[in-house]
Amino acid sequence: MVGIILAVPVFSRNRVQVQSMALQTIGALYIAVGGYAMGQLRAMPAGWFWLWLFLVAVWMTDTAAYFVGRFVQGPKLLPEISPKKTISGSLGGVVGGAIGAVVFGSIAHPTYDIWVYAVLGAVISVFGQLGDLIESAYKRAAGVKDSGKLLPGHGGMLDRVDSLLFASPFAFWIIVHGAHTWFQ
Repeated sequence: MVGIILAVPVFSRNRVQVQSMALQTIGALYIAVGGYAMGQLRAMPAGWFWLWLFLVAVWMTDTAAYFVGRFVQGPKLLPEISPKKTISGSLGGVVGGAIGAVVFGSIAHPTYDIWVYAVLGAVISVFGQLGDLIESAYKRAAGVKDSGKLLPGHGGMLDRVDSLLFASPFAFWIIVHGAHTWFQ
């Protein structure tokens, strides 16, 4: 995919802007690396468990951040990037991601200490939220509200998976490099 994007200026006889091509290349890498990392999570021993733990942590982050942010409100996190996100929602998301990972991990694979799941869920939450903010920043810089038209009112398809794509390489690295040995 990246090779094809890089070749577009050649085939179009330089009728494309370099900035546009750079953004497309970054986007292709973003999607490819995140998707690859999720595939690698699934390919690990007990991969079904690690992939689902990752998904639960991200989904619980989004859910808890939304409800805590709406209920508690308070100061905005980064209003110039994402005007509705609050600091309380972000912190609630981290707690929600940790709780989701603990509950799922304790039920589906009770091999490890709950603190392993709590810390892993919190770290996944932080990177997932960062991925969401990065995608929002790119949309703001481009002057668009949605990243696509497939899911109108939801920010586009990329907005539905930005947290997953950004957090998955970090989750994969942490799990491979010994999250299970943290509290032994």
